[in-house]
Amino acid sequence: MKKLLLLLAFGPLFLFQTLAQKTVFYLNEKMAVGCYGANQMTDITKKVTITFESEKTNLFFSSMNCKFSEDCTSYGVVNASTGGVLYLNRDNDLGFISEKNEKIIVLRKKGEQVEIIGVASSDKDKAEGISVAKEQEVYKNELANFKSMLDRLRNSAKMRKINEFAVKDSTSTFLDSKEILKDSRGMSGIYYSTFPIKVEFSLANETSPYPYVKKFLINYDEKAKSPLLTINTQYAYETADRAKFVKCATFWLDSYWRNVLDKKGVFASSEADNVDNTKYEYTTHSESKDLQGNSIYGKDWQTNFDGVIYEAEPGILLITGNFQTYSDYEKAKKYGVVVVLYKAEKATQAAKYTNDVAWDKVKELSQKIEAAGNATTATLPTETFKDAQITSETTTFAKQEAAKNHPNEQVQYTYIAGKDWNIVRDKSSGAIIKRTLRIIVVVKIGAQCAFENASITQAYDGSNYGRSVWGGSGAPVYFDCKQLNLYK
Repeated sequence: MKKLLLLLAFGPLFLFQTLAQKTVFYLNEKMAVGCYGANQMTDITKKVTITFESEKTNLFFSSMNCKFSEDCTSYGVVNASTGGVLYLNRDNDLGFISEKNEKIIVLRKKGEQVEIIGVASSDKDKAEGISVAKEQEVYKNELANFKSMLDRLRNSAKMRKINEFAVKDSTSTFLDSKEILKDSRGMSGIYYSTFPIKVEFSLANETSPYPYVKKFLINYDEKAKSPLLTINTQYAYETADRAKFVKCATFWLDSYWRNVLDKKGVFASSEADNVDNTKYEYTTHSESKDLQGNSIYGKDWQTNFDGVIYEAEPGILLITGNFQTYSDYEKAKKYGVVVVLYKAEKATQAAKYTNDVAWDKVKELSQKIEAAGNATTATLPTETFKDAQITSETTTFAKQEAAKNHPNEQVQYTYIAGKDWNIVRDKSSGAIIKRTLRIIVVVKIGAQCAFENASITQAYDGSNYGRSVWGGSGAPVYFDCKQLNLYK
């Protein structure tokens, strides 16, 4: 005697039926209900009742010994030719395929295989003419690839739900009533993203968990001491008082980037500041990719709006993480994601910015920023004293770092710019812990010359200082190449 047992280790997603009807299905053969402790001779049934409702589908069957009722949800169509829709219950132990609500195929998982254990028809006269063997042939591909099929259905359902959130957000007028700053570049305004962006909520707000948004309010405050560009969603307000605005993601311009902005019209920022605490919400993008660069939904990593923001063209902004963590742009294009934000009137132009095209634009703009560096008036910091062993070590360190993280930089040499070692002591005892020394790394980036501030550290064991440890180097500062070999 067969039993209805389904052990599927997959969580359901909600794709709701619009029907609300109760249908009795007649099984092609007797089936055990499978209640614990029931008499096997009488614990059988010949019919199953299914109630199709708007938000859930109820599966009910009973025997002389017991009754069994389960709510199931739809995973969507699994066979286009039959119109078969897959249903699984929330506890992952029962499931069936419904063909136009006229026939059902009952499933269970045995080990790693999914099998059909019963077939039923809403027409009692047709019930005797259907068979498990025939349905196994019809659904052999679905049964053989059940896990991958279910993963595909779940991913598809997730994307539909994400898009539902995004469409609802796009039509919200909440941001339209907020202040939009005036700026000489016309950067402030309402923007939309080319794909849904995830919004994480604090535990204090459980009314709309994990929605996805497409609409943003961007304000560029060029009158600030350090010009700021702030990005907000309709959720970037205090949970207790939506009249109070909270900065969600803020980009600023330091003196170097402002200099480039004035000369080349390229808007960029070195990094962003994000709100992330138990009271306020913050915006993130959520996606991951496999080794071939294909997007994997359902296995997410989140990255805040941080890194760099570029004005691709008036009304279109590109946001990336720190692309310099990739060894080259090809890897960035393969594994990285560029967020594209655009004003409504720029929708046609924004659609052209696929991820590859956006990365190409990021590369173009970053090269313009680097090229503009030749116009700076920076000079090399003064060398303070010489130590052949230290400069040999630091040059090796700098070249290793460049090879790993900045392949476009060619290290020329290093030298010491610290007046002396900086001694670091324990705050309580006053004992020496370590000493540090300022190092300058001179590099060439293409045809340009630049220097980077760096440091080394040597730990103190009470009697001697240990080996030098590299502290990394900062952002490049461009100077006239006539000074290139000044301290070589």
